[in-house]
Amino acid sequence: MQKNGTVMMVSQHFSRKENEVTVKGDGLTPIARNMKKTYDSNIYIKNVPITLTEEEFKKEFASCGNIISCKLNDTPQPSNYRSAYVLYDNVQDAQRAIKNYHESSVFGGKPLQVDFWLSKQEIASEKK
Repeated sequence: MQKNGTVMMVSQHFSRKENEVTVKGDGLTPIARNMKKTYDSNIYIKNVPITLTEEEFKKEFASCGNIISCKLNDTPQPSNYRSAYVLYDNVQDAQRAIKNYHESSVFGGKPLQVDFWLSKQEIASEKK
């Protein structure tokens, strides 16, 4: 982590041509596979009330483990709810957060939808 609190991620460079080739098995390109490995402990949260501050949100989810980064989307989803991302220090903390908060109404309103973050490529391959 840098002095101003930002997190810098460093990963292997892949050329556009290298990234177009998918490896058999998981069907992911090298960049998508590298991102998946980097973000194994990243979770996606849906139905976060727009009135909730980032500090309140982070304080609640920090009860599950050490948070590397936390991001609440600025653009609200329909019905005054938005989504968020939390990157934990390890997968066990992310699993604990999913277990504790999925389908919970800890912030009131709609139950939270909490799961591991998936790349667009993974989402597309799941729909097939």
